[in-house]
Amino acid sequence: RKESSAASDVYKRQVRIKQAMLASARKRILLVDGSKFGRVALHEFAPLDTFDTVIVDAAVSAQTVSGLREAGIRIETASSRKSGS
Repeated sequence: RKESSAASDVYKRQVRIKQAMLASARKRILLVDGSKFGRVALHEFAPLDTFDTVIVDAAVSAQTVSGLREAGIRIETASSRKSGS
């Protein structure tokens, strides 16, 4: 099964709220950790190319990041820093 290139949620009510937020946003940024990739949720709420930027953590594979970039998704990898760094 092909990995979805959409943001999703298991709760339909949450999907409607998120879609309303996206519709009213001037800038759309999705922050998602690596544990969410490769998983399928019941309700998709927006294709990843809907977002101006998708920010992921270092747990997302380089292959996934590369594939998303090739698909035209603006993706950035967040670095983790400890307090005071």
